[in-house]
Amino acid sequence: MATALESIQTVKDHAENLKNGKERVQPGDPYTISSAAQSGEGVWQGDLGIRIVDSPDYYGFKISKYKKVKKLDDSHRKLVPGDTDGAKHHLDSIDGVEMWLPEDFYTNPDIETGPIIRISEPRSVVHTGSGRHGTVHLDPIHCYQFTYQQIYDQFANRTRRSRD
Repeated sequence: MATALESIQTVKDHAENLKNGKERVQPGDPYTISSAAQSGEGVWQGDLGIRIVDSPDYYGFKISKYKKVKKLDDSHRKLVPGDTDGAKHHLDSIDGVEMWLPEDFYTNPDIETGPIIRISEPRSVVHTGSGRHGTVHLDPIHCYQFTYQQIYDQFANRTRRSRD
């Protein structure tokens, strides 16, 4: 069994190897969000942002603009509306998931924020499209909000959701 000092040295060695280019984090590699991560931190899986939040109304989001899904079915695994490659981000399962959806989730093609979930068991976000994005493993200690990459449309003079 490794001692705490050996474990710390292993982490330091790995970080030094990454810094020196001896090891690389590659696109498509799986990633696990640590239970030590803090509210507000997150990762990107392609154009899907996965952010840790304290609760469904974190950062002052008006939860009234969200509706709790009373009965989840398999269609709620899908985290991005639409049918482009960028909309193929899914939860591996809805078991142990509570979900809140923006009111216009299915009707607004330029929606900027997606579902908020609270999970009671480990879940994963998988991408079933191009294969460019690795699976992101979620720890049940956190709540998560999904957001979408934005681009500025200079012709329309506004931001809109990016689509692969």
